[in-house]
Amino acid sequence: MSRFPLIFPLMILAGCTNKQPQSVPRPQAWPRLTEIPASYRAENGVMVNDSAMVINGETEGWFDIVYPAYNVKINCTMTSVGSPTELREAIDNRLERLERNAAGAPGEMTEFTSDGNWGCLLMTTPAAVATPVQFLATDSISRLFSGTAVFSGKDMKADSVAPAVSVIERDLLYMLKEL
Repeated sequence: MSRFPLIFPLMILAGCTNKQPQSVPRPQAWPRLTEIPASYRAENGVMVNDSAMVINGETEGWFDIVYPAYNVKINCTMTSVGSPTELREAIDNRLERLERNAAGAPGEMTEFTSDGNWGCLLMTTPAAVATPVQFLATDSISRLFSGTAVFSGKDMKADSVAPAVSVIERDLLYMLKEL
């Protein structure tokens, strides 16, 4: 008797078994960023989040606000000028820098006057992942305060840094309102 008739029905039955799929290792998920609390302290004449560190630069008026939990540094500059013409030129220079940092990505600009009568501009551009939040403020007389939040890291995506961007935006809005 031939073996063929016996093997064929066994192959069909083996293919019809109800097997459960094998477990496979799952890719490691990205950890979710937790929102740091909105509590503030005064440092270098501005209000900064208690979870942030302030590092003074080598030049007066230059300092960084560092958020270690988010791997972000806000480069800040407080500039004093001697004339309205110099102030206008400095503002134009900073506005051009804001546009370049955004690299043409769509964003949202919030303009307001602080409690201390400073004209403020907060620009949020989530698609510009490396520099998603920037600001500019002036007392309209002789001082200009500007800064850019800079994320460092590899392979950053807008949705990955979105929680940190919202916290940075919240904190900068508070800081600017208090100028």
